[in-house]
Amino acid sequence: MHHPDPSHVEPQVPLFESESHVIYGHEPTISILGKGSAAATAAENLGWSLTTVGGSWHMWNYESIMDRLDLPLWPTGIMSEARIVLSTEACRQKIYLPQAPFMAPRGVEHCGVHISASANPALAKKDDIVHARSRMRQWMSVFMGWSAVTNGQHADGRAAHNPNSQQQQQQQQDSADSHQDDDIFEANVGFEHDEGTVSAASSLGPESFVDVAAASIYYFQPFETTHQLDGHQSSRLDLMHFAVGPHHILNSLASPQVLQRGRKWLDNHRIEIRLRQTPHSFVKVSIQALSLLHPSSDIEIISLANSTSQLAWIAPTSDSPSFVMAAGQPAAVPLDIPSAFYAHHVTTTQPGGLMTESTKDFYSFHPSLHIAAMADHIPRLDSGSCRIDALVYLPSTYFFDPYQLRDLQGQLGSKHRHYGPVELERPAEVMPNWGSILHLSQHPHLQDLDVTVPIHARYRLPPVHGRTVGPHGEPEGTTHVETALLPAISAVVCPKTQASSRYATGNRLLDSLNVRAALLDELGLEAFAVMPPSPDTDTLLRMPVGNADHASLIRIVTLLTFFAGSAFIAWFVRNSLLLTFESAVNDKVDARKDKGSKQS
Repeated sequence: MHHPDPSHVEPQVPLFESESHVIYGHEPTISILGKGSAAATAAENLGWSLTTVGGSWHMWNYESIMDRLDLPLWPTGIMSEARIVLSTEACRQKIYLPQAPFMAPRGVEHCGVHISASANPALAKKDDIVHARSRMRQWMSVFMGWSAVTNGQHADGRAAHNPNSQQQQQQQQDSADSHQDDDIFEANVGFEHDEGTVSAASSLGPESFVDVAAASIYYFQPFETTHQLDGHQSSRLDLMHFAVGPHHILNSLASPQVLQRGRKWLDNHRIEIRLRQTPHSFVKVSIQALSLLHPSSDIEIISLANSTSQLAWIAPTSDSPSFVMAAGQPAAVPLDIPSAFYAHHVTTTQPGGLMTESTKDFYSFHPSLHIAAMADHIPRLDSGSCRIDALVYLPSTYFFDPYQLRDLQGQLGSKHRHYGPVELERPAEVMPNWGSILHLSQHPHLQDLDVTVPIHARYRLPPVHGRTVGPHGEPEGTTHVETALLPAISAVVCPKTQASSRYATGNRLLDSLNVRAALLDELGLEAFAVMPPSPDTDTLLRMPVGNADHASLIRIVTLLTFFAGSAFIAWFVRNSLLLTFESAVNDKVDARKDKGSKQS
C-alpha cells in the first residue's frame, strides 16, 4: 500500500478545531474562568469553573480537520469511515449516577476495544466490496501500526513521524503531571494477550479483521480487568492512553482540558474516534469521550487555544432549565431540549427483559450454548420492523461450524449470520483473528428467542496459557483449561434509519451526543431495550488439554513411533517384494519343468 514517507512530512497544525463540553447531572454551580486564573495564564485561554455536588457525566466532543499527508493514503471512493471504540461500561460496577440521555444502553457493548471500517455505500458489486475490504484491511493495519515504533523507525524501516512540537511536548508533560500521586486504573486494565498487556494501537495484521454486515470489517479484543472498575472518587481511567500509543499520529491531537486541583482528572468510561474523508480530500477526525466527574468544588474546564469551544449543561428532566455558553461569553443562553430527547432516554435505560445463557457438555471438545431471551411487552415489537437480536462472541479457542448452523436454520431462523473464520487446521495460538460472532435474529412477531448452538474447540499448543483444572474443576488438576465466554448481547433492535429518526432533534450539539454502539452500528441496527444477563447465566467452559510436563515425552514417543512405523513399513514392503520375486521365479521354474516333461 502506498503511503507517504513520514520523514519528509512536517508536523501539521490542525486546520480546524472545535470542542464542546456537555455536563449532565445534578445542577452544578458554574462561573466564568478568566484570563487571570492560575490554570489559564499559560495559554491565556478562557473557560469555566464549576462545582458538582452529586457528580455529573461529562461528554467531550472534539472535531479537527487533518491533512491526509499525516495519515496513510486514504482509499478514496472505497472507505467511508474508520472507527475506534474503547468501552468499559460492561466491566464496571453500576455507577451511582443515572444514565444520561445520550448514553448507549448499559450492556449493549462488550468491555474492550472495537475497531472497524465501513466501505462506501455506493459500492454494490460483490467484487468491488471484496476489493474494498482488502484495501480497508491494509489501511487499518498501517494506521494502527503507526505506534509500532522502534528506535525512531517503523517496523518496515520507515522513519517515524514523531512531531516534536511545543504543543505535543506540553501535552506529554501534562500527561506525566496528571499521573503523579493518582490511583489510576491504567495498570489494571489491558487486553488479554499471551505476550502481556498491549495497547489498542499495537500493530494489527490485515487478517486480524473479520468481515461483518454487507461491507464492513471489524476487530474486537476484550479488556482484562484485575478488579471491578467501581468509579471510586480517587481512581480514574485514561482510555486515550490505550487508544493511541505515544508515537501515534493522533497523539498530537488535543485532549479535554478538565482540571481538578490543577491536574487533569477525567474518569473515562468510553472513547470513540471516528475518521472520515471530506469532499476536499482532508480527513475529519471526531473524538467523543464520555467521562465521570466526581463530586468536587474545584473543577476547571479550559477551552482549547485557537478553537471554538462551548459548555452546555443538560438538566436531568425537561422541567429544569438547560443552557449553553461559548468561551468568553458573559452569560449563558437557554438551551431548548425537545421532549423526544428525554422520551428516548426513558425507553433505552429500562431493561427490556432478561437473557439467560448456559453451556452444555462444557467439559468436552464439542460443547453447546443455550440462549433464551425473554422480552417484556414492548409495543415496537408488534410493528414488525423491530425484533429481538443476540450477538454471541467466541474467542479464538472456539468456533462455530457454518454447516451445522445451516442445518439448524429451522431453529436459528433464516436471518442468522456468522462472521469469522473456521480454520480447522490451525491451532488457537496461531489464529490471526480475535474470534468470531454469531448474529441471531428472532422473528419480529415472536416475543422470545430460544436456541441451542453447538460450538467446537480448536486444538491447543502446549504449554497452554490459562487456569488449568481437573475435569470436575479440581484446582490441582491439569487436564482442562477454564474459559468464561463473554455473555451474549441481547436487545430489542430496530433498523438504524427508523431508530435514529426517533430522537433526532435538529440541534447539532444535541445530535452529536448520540452514542453509536460498537458493531450494532456496523450492522445497521439501533438498540431500544437491552435484555441483560440473568443471575442464572453461566458461560464456563472446560477445554481438555494436554499436560505440558509430558510434552517432551510425547515428542520422543512420537518420533520413536514415526521411525518404528517407517521401519516396519520398509520391512513389510521389502518382504512383500521378496516374496513376490520368489513366487515369480518359482512360477518360471515350474513352467520350464512342465514344458520339458511335455517334450519328453
